[in-house]
Amino acid sequence: MTADPTNSPVPVPGWLPIETAVRTQARHHDLVEAAGIEVDAEMAPILEKLWSVGIETHQSCQGFPRDYCPARIFEVWTDSAWIGFNDMDVALRFMRLLVAEANWSHPGADGAIWLMPTGIPGREVAAGIVCFPPALMPMAERAAQKLAKATEDVSEK
Repeated sequence: MTADPTNSPVPVPGWLPIETAVRTQARHHDLVEAAGIEVDAEMAPILEKLWSVGIETHQSCQGFPRDYCPARIFEVWTDSAWIGFNDMDVALRFMRLLVAEANWSHPGADGAIWLMPTGIPGREVAAGIVCFPPALMPMAERAAQKLAKATEDVSEK
């Protein structure tokens, strides 16, 4: 018997199998406050860089390195690190910068970086979620820095 997602303590996104959602909800990260919002500790520097130039995000996760398995990333994507962006173009720009930063030379960075378009009628969700191996968190921070700088440069013109 599966649990009813409408009665779960955390809203279950419509695209997650209930077994995955239940397992994901049982795991936790250390949280810190960033701009008055509790976020995963390792995600905070990335989000702060993006927010500092007005880039809007909608939920994120630093991923679960011990559970991450490149062979199952599309089945259990919640083990990946991910950032939901409110603007699909910004999500694509971040993904391209992250791919360039990763260069697939980092140990443990096997897997994929991909952009998952979202949109569930009647629910507030991000326009696109960029998913990546948790081992790429340092590269994601550099990609966020470059995106923030490029955004800042454009807004100054």
